Amino acid sequence: MKLYPEQFQQAIETIASLPGIGKKGAEKLALALYSWPESKLKHFASLIDSMQHDLHNCAQCGFFSQKDALCPICSDPKRLNHQICVVEQVSQLPVIEKSGSFKGLYHVLHGKLSPMSGIGPDDINIDSLLQRCKENHVSEVILATSTDIEGQATASFIAKLLNEHGINTTRIAQGIPIGADLNYADAASIAMAINSRREL
Repeated sequence: MKLYPEQFQQAIETIASLPGIGKKGAEKLALALYSWPESKLKHFASLIDSMQHDLHNCAQCGFFSQKDALCPICSDPKRLNHQICVVEQVSQLPVIEKSGSFKGLYHVLHGKLSPMSGIGPDDINIDSLLQRCKENHVSEVILATSTDIEGQATASFIAKLLNEHGINTTRIAQGIPIGADLNYADAASIAMAINSRREL
C-alpha cells in the first residue's frame, strides 16, 4: 500500500534520483518542501527553471557562467593564467577549488574517452584546450582526470597531444586512490594530489 498520494510519491522518487539522496532522505525533503509557504516554493521553482535558461558553459573553460560572460574564475585577474587544471566534469572543479591548493585556471572536458561507449576525442572538450594553450602560452597543464581506466586513458591521450606541441603536462598523484571518483574525494586528499603531481 502506498502511503502518499501519487503526486507526492512522484516528488519523493524524483528527489531520490539525485546523487547521494536515498528514499528516506527524499521523503524528508519532500515533506519539508511541502511545509514551505507558497511564495518560497514558487521562488525555488523559478530558480530551478532559470538554471536551464540562464546558466551556460563558460566560453573559455566550460564551467558554469551567466549568458555571454566568463565564469568567476576565468574573469578573476588574480588567477595564474599560465597553469590549467583539466577535469572531466563540472562537478569536479569545485572539489579542487575548495582544497585551496590550485590558483590557476581550469578546463572542463565534459566527459572522458570511452571507446566502449563510443566516446572519442571529438566528443569531449580537447580541441579547445589545445587552442587555449597555444594562444595563452600555458606553461603547465595539470591532468586531474579520474584514476579509473577511462580517466587514465584520457590523461595519457591529452598528455601525448600536448607534449607534441611542447606543452608541459603533469598528473595528479598521491591522495586519490586508484579507481576512486574525484567527486567524493575530500579537500585534504585533493590538496595532496595537486601538490604531488608528476610529469607524464
